[in-house]
Amino acid sequence: MVIMSYIARSSSPFTLVDEPCFKEMVEHLNPKVIVKHSSTFSRYKLPLLYESVMDTVQNLIEKEVSTCQQVAITTDGWTSRSQDPYMTLTLHYINSQFELKKYVLNFDNFVGRHTGYHISKALEEMIQKYPVLDAVPKKVIVHDAAANMKHAVSIMNKTKYESLLCADHLLNTSLLHATNEVQEVKECIDIATQLSSKVHRSTLACQLIEKECMLLRVNYVKIIAPVKTRKRCTK
Repeated sequence: MVIMSYIARSSSPFTLVDEPCFKEMVEHLNPKVIVKHSSTFSRYKLPLLYESVMDTVQNLIEKEVSTCQQVAITTDGWTSRSQDPYMTLTLHYINSQFELKKYVLNFDNFVGRHTGYHISKALEEMIQKYPVLDAVPKKVIVHDAAANMKHAVSIMNKTKYESLLCADHLLNTSLLHATNEVQEVKECIDIATQLSSKVHRSTLACQLIEKECMLLRVNYVKIIAPVKTRKRCTK
């Protein structure tokens, strides 16, 4: 189970265990250990680790949340590059030792249209898996300012949940609007975007910029492409 834990925590592929160099390392550390095939880890070891972690988290939550007067629940949904929709739910609270705790309660595929109604139903199903949350007097759901997410929280039971917009998301959205309004800033970002695209397409362009930085005696920093949803990438 230690190998499975390493794969999960390091986000490594299951095929890592099939690599000869990995098997050599494990054999060097402990010759008695036999590394199974990657399919054993994906089909058998991973579900066991998942159940073990879930049981541990549930026991901790039942023990600590029962004494909390309020908790925060953050949620977000997105679609991967391969067009797989996901939704996540994270619990935040301060325990009796004044320690901030946070646990991912759910991370799963989102089935159906991304409407406020469907999102609210998915959220309620996720929360209902943890009955101990019903006993908490005040529960705040933190979410972004997307119309469907705001609608989802608004149609949930308002006597149980309070809505709170994510300050970080609001700040990022405000900055995006502000930079689009200021022409000088917008022009600078457009030029940087074009330069970033050129550098990523041409190794020669990248080498020329690095050479110029050396001549000017300034630190060379690789140019990243600005992405609206990636915070501070246009700083």
